[in-house]
Amino acid sequence: MAIKLENYDKGIEELIKIVNTLEKEQLSLEKSIELYKKGMKLHKELVDILEKEEGRLFLFDEKVQDEEEKFVEKTLEDGQVSLEL
Repeated sequence: MAIKLENYDKGIEELIKIVNTLEKEQLSLEKSIELYKKGMKLHKELVDILEKEEGRLFLFDEKVQDEEEKFVEKTLEDGQVSLEL
């Protein structure tokens, strides 16, 4: 079951609980392994969310830059603005 972006904070909270349990409680080896696997799966899902969102932000940033460049080029072509250095 993949975590959705809106549940990211809940996923982080759950991961923190798992880590705290592993660090502070006396657990059987079987329970420790079970929690470790659950934590690693959760960690991977959280990283996947961040990577996906990072990609979306990168694409959005590229689109904004392209629009800015087009605006500047059009403005210069129309002769409305002169850039003096």
